[in-house]
Amino acid sequence: MAALQLYVWNSKMCAGYCEALSWIEVGLRNRLADLMKQLHTQSGAGGDWWDTDVPWFDPWFEDPALAQLESAKATLSNRGRLTHGHMVAELQFGFWVRLLAKRFEASLWTAALRHAFDRGVQRKAIERQFSQMNRWRNRAAHHECMLARDLDRDWESLQAAAAALHPDLRSTMASVAGFPEVAAARP
Repeated sequence: MAALQLYVWNSKMCAGYCEALSWIEVGLRNRLADLMKQLHTQSGAGGDWWDTDVPWFDPWFEDPALAQLESAKATLSNRGRLTHGHMVAELQFGFWVRLLAKRFEASLWTAALRHAFDRGVQRKAIERQFSQMNRWRNRAAHHECMLARDLDRDWESLQAAAAALHPDLRSTMASVAGFPEVAAARP
């Protein structure tokens, strides 16, 4: 019976983690997409920021990101839904996290993406934080065991990431996410 209780709790904990992180994922992708759109507009290039045939785009993205963009464009084109909002939602969390990498520091981070976060936040710290969340999101989605996790630290990290994007995001996430209650109910 104890094993079943732990399994049920772990399942709820994984769901609670994914629920909380969904707020951060949507906040991150929407903010970065808006900044990419602004950067693209300022460059004077035509089309949309995800158009890989515009000159400003070429040196900034590596093959996995290009493959994701092309796949998303094809999927949305086939559905007749190739719009900014649908493109933003179609791209995976890992795509957005990848934009925070060192290779984009001089191009995307300095030019635009740093404005998604509190003033003075270091790119390296943000990249590390969001990369860790992406890894644990994938593990939680596959119901990996959460028993050995420091759940208090995880909750603090989720709250800090939400606050770095927008203070209201932190308070909203905290008011609706069941993460702390499920963590406290560990058998």
